Amino acid sequence: MRTLLLLTLLFTTPAFATPADVAALEAKGVKIKKSKEGLPIDATLGPEVPITADDYAALGRITTLTRTYIVPKSLTFDDAAAAKIEGLDKLEIFFANGAKLTDSGYKSLGKLKSLKQFGLDHWFRADKTTPLGAGLVELAACPNLKTIRLGGCDVGPEATQALAQIKTLEKVDLFHTRYVNDDAVAHLKPLPNLKHIILAPQYSGRLTDAALKHLSEIPTLEQIELKETRLTYVAGLSHLKKLKNLKRLNLENTEIPEADLAQLQADLPNLKIEKTTPDEVGLKRLKSAFDRLPKK
Repeated sequence: MRTLLLLTLLFTTPAFATPADVAALEAKGVKIKKSKEGLPIDATLGPEVPITADDYAALGRITTLTRTYIVPKSLTFDDAAAAKIEGLDKLEIFFANGAKLTDSGYKSLGKLKSLKQFGLDHWFRADKTTPLGAGLVELAACPNLKTIRLGGCDVGPEATQALAQIKTLEKVDLFHTRYVNDDAVAHLKPLPNLKHIILAPQYSGRLTDAALKHLSEIPTLEQIELKETRLTYVAGLSHLKKLKNLKRLNLENTEIPEADLAQLQADLPNLKIEKTTPDEVGLKRLKSAFDRLPKK
């Protein structure tokens, strides 16, 4: 009976990593952490690890993984790599830097049903004229997904329209996203559970008071981080009075008249406001950027 059970498991379940798979990855420099029971649960592929397609396949066979951190320079994460890890049904946290995914690659990532946190840094367009981000909508198939980070990525309105379809999201981090502007922020308004948003337009003028007006229509927000821009009370900050759940406002490296900030604090005395002023270089960049904006 026991032999029959083993044979049934062997021929009816997907291939699992063997100790040799794990040892081979570790020999290449992949850092693998194990649970108290000795099961591999965390894999970090650092920048100097010489990863191959076969290594991504081996990674995809470690079905006990709950976290992956993928930043190798040798073979960056792409659609083929995504297909090789789509069977990691216990994976809760995924991060990759410098990925070369297309929007089609998210069809594989949408199969990660335990995913709670998803992050990409420096996900760039293959060419400047082809937008990225629409494929993120595939992550709506991940029922536990709460957090998405797209740091320094070449995404804009196409991405925020897709994110708006992921109704489970509670935190969206769009730090230094190249094409996220005021109109792109507006697409996030349908998210029913959004509590925390991070935005930083790199002193470019892409995000203005209008972004705060849009955010004021997301009543679930508890934390807003809007950095590296110029804001005023009348056109922007005053709209935050509508957010009854807002607890924290981070305005790091943001230019705001002190009187305007004081007025907001008077309106919302329990709001924790964290604010720093840009340095001289940042102020010059803001002046140049806002001087180029169309006058209203």
